[in-house]
Amino acid sequence: MEKFQCIIVDDDITSIVLLEKYIERLNDFTVIQKFTNPIEAIGFLNNHAVDLIFLDVEMPSISGINFIKILSKKINVILTTASRQYALEGFDLDVVDYILKPINFERFSKAVEKFRNLHIEIQSKESIPALAIPKNSSAIFVKENYKTKKILITDIIYIESDKEYVKIFTNEGFTKTKQSLNFYDNEPDNAPFLRIHRSFVINLEKIVSFTNTEIQVANKLLPIGRNYREKVKQIISNEKNKDKK
Repeated sequence: MEKFQCIIVDDDITSIVLLEKYIERLNDFTVIQKFTNPIEAIGFLNNHAVDLIFLDVEMPSISGINFIKILSKKINVILTTASRQYALEGFDLDVVDYILKPINFERFSKAVEKFRNLHIEIQSKESIPALAIPKNSSAIFVKENYKTKKILITDIIYIESDKEYVKIFTNEGFTKTKQSLNFYDNEPDNAPFLRIHRSFVINLEKIVSFTNTEIQVANKLLPIGRNYREKVKQIISNEKNKDKK
């Protein structure tokens, strides 16, 4: 059986030993490396494929939060820490879960199950058609249950990924169809639509306000994923410049 490969990064040896014992109780995971020095871990990740990182937040040389920001590629992370204060920032960085120390096996198992579900979700999305909105189209046609529904582009506020489905939100509510949002990771120009998070695509015309971490479309406040921030910032800036002309 193929196992998920994971590493543990924590400056506390006791925490590493505990996590390793927990992981040994799982049939589908294996620890391929352990680090007390996060800088060494980053060097390792630049040359090795890893499915999951168990990452301490509070370390002397570099924090777990900054560790994630330095990574050159997206890797699934479960944060571990003795403090609750980093929970919101951990969510903002799209981590799988956030576990408070001291860690018991029950809470550890729930975090691992979240990772398994995320892995299944990604695999299922790869096997179903991606939702695409052709450029210059005025409407799209999507299947909902046994009907095909027409939705005007100008009516769409945002689109949300929901496992193997997407929900297309308008002022009238939402339409749920069995498709994925993968299309928006591969196409450079999907105006007026922009992916801001692994779970959300917005209509640029519906933006009410925004910060570095959130965008409001109509009356809905949505998070901006860490991996999307630079692109979101650039595209919104371009849209603002167009409006000034």
